Amino acid sequence: MGAGSSTEQTWSYYQVCHTLHGRERKSEMNVTASTLKAIINGLRQSTTYTIQVLAATVKGNGPLSDPKTATTEDPPMPSPPSDDDIGTTEVSINFLNKQALSNGKPVRFYQIIVIPLKKGQNPGKSSDRKYVKITRAYEDKVEGEPYVTAAFANKKSQRTKFRVGDGKYYSRSGVTQARRKRRDTSLFTKYLNGKLDDNTDYAVFQRSFDKNGDYENEGFSTFTTMKVEVDVPTVPVVLSVVVGLLLEIIVVGAIILWRRFHHNETKTNSRNSRHCSTQEIFEMSASVNLATSQSAYCNPSIDPEPATEPATEGQATCEAVDDVRSGQAANYDDVDPMQGDICQEIDQGRTYYQPLNLNGEAN
Repeated sequence: MGAGSSTEQTWSYYQVCHTLHGRERKSEMNVTASTLKAIINGLRQSTTYTIQVLAATVKGNGPLSDPKTATTEDPPMPSPPSDDDIGTTEVSINFLNKQALSNGKPVRFYQIIVIPLKKGQNPGKSSDRKYVKITRAYEDKVEGEPYVTAAFANKKSQRTKFRVGDGKYYSRSGVTQARRKRRDTSLFTKYLNGKLDDNTDYAVFQRSFDKNGDYENEGFSTFTTMKVEVDVPTVPVVLSVVVGLLLEIIVVGAIILWRRFHHNETKTNSRNSRHCSTQEIFEMSASVNLATSQSAYCNPSIDPEPATEPATEGQATCEAVDDVRSGQAANYDDVDPMQGDICQEIDQGRTYYQPLNLNGEAN
C-alpha cells in the first residue's frame, strides 16, 4: 500500500485492520504515512484473514478500503522417522533447530506435542484450531487428544533429533531423570516424556515460541510404534521337548516295572523258603513198596510251588519233612532208585537241587 506525495502530506498514518475470515473482531495496527509495506505478526498458520486499510488524520479516520483475503502457509512437514528410529515405546523424530520465527523474533523455547491417535483418526494439521491451546500432560493423556511431552529452552544446540518416550522430565530450566521428591521451586512446568504404547499410531509435532508467547508449528511426524513380539518356541524346540518328556516317561516306567518284578520275585523266593528252610530237607529215596494212594507231583527245578495234579508212575514226589538230618532219606512212593533228588536251602532266597546216590546222600 502507498500514497502520492500530496496524499503523504495529508494523511498522518495508516491503520491496518485484519480479522479472521468470517468473524467481526478486528485487530488493528498503525503504521506511519511513509510506510510502503507492513508485516502483520502473530497470525495463525493455515488460516484465512480479511485485511482492510484506512487513512487517518488529526481530524479523524477515513473510510476502510475494500476487503482483501489472504491465507497463511501450512506448517512445513518434517522428514518422517526412519524404521531404525521407531521402537516399541520410544521413537526418534527429526527436530528443526529453529532460531527465529518468521516475524524475525528469536525463539526462546520449544515444546514437543504428542497425539495418540484412535484407530483410523486423521490428525489434520498441527495448525488446526483444536491444537491452539494445549494444557494436557502425559500423566492425564487421553486417546485422540494432544498432550505436551516436553518443553526445553533454546540453548542454540546442534540438536537434530528428539527421542519421544525416553522417560525423562523436561522443563525450560533443564532435563532430569525423575521428578525431584523435594519441593520444586522452578518457575517452569516439568513435563514427563513418558513411554509410548506399542503397536499404536501417533502424530507428533514441534512448536517454537518467542518471548511473548507467539509460536509457529512444524508439521506432523506420523508413525506406528512397533509391536512387542512374544517369543514362541520353534517347532524343532517343541519336538525336542516332547521327545525328552517321552523318554523320561519310558525310563520311569521301566524302573517301576523292574521294581515290581523284583518285588514279586522276592515274594516268590520268600514263599519257597517256607517250603524249604534251613530246618526242612526235601529228600527223595528209593522205596520198595508202591504207594497205596497217589501223591502230588513236584518238579522243584521248574515250578517251586507244589502242584495240585496227581503224580503218575515213574515221577518223583516230594513232601516236607521237619527236623530231619541232612542226608536222611524219607519214604517216597513210586520213585525210581536212580531218580532221587535232594532239596536243601543253601542260601536265603536260593534253592539248589542235587542228585542222591543209592545211600541217600547228596553228591
